[in-house]
Amino acid sequence: MTTPRLRSRSVRKKFVKGRKFITKQKKPSKTICGLCGAVLQGVPVRGRYEMSKLSKIKRRPSRIFGGVLCASCTQRLLIEKTRFKKGVLKKEDIPVSHLKFLKI
Repeated sequence: MTTPRLRSRSVRKKFVKGRKFITKQKKPSKTICGLCGAVLQGVPVRGRYEMSKLSKIKRRPSRIFGGVLCASCTQRLLIEKTRFKKGVLKKEDIPVSHLKFLKI
C-alpha cells in the first residue's frame, strides 16, 4: 500500500533505474480572471502554505475585485453599474455573467 503522502495526484511519481521512484510536487496554477480568463497581474503564484505566510497586502491587489477580476473587466463592470444606476442601461441589457459581480 502506498504511503499517505503519495496518494494524491498533486505529487508526480517518476520511476528511475536503480531507485524505486522520485516524487515532485506539481506547481500551482496561475490565477485567472473570473470573466475573461486572462492571467491576473499582481497575484503571486505560490503554494497554499507559502500563500498563508504572506501578508494580505502581498497576496492580492488592494483594489475592488482585486485577485478575482482583471483591471479591464473591473473597469467595464463599474461603467455598467453606474450606467444602470443612472437609468441608461436596463437589467436585461447587462450580460448574465456580469450580474453575479454587480449584485443588482
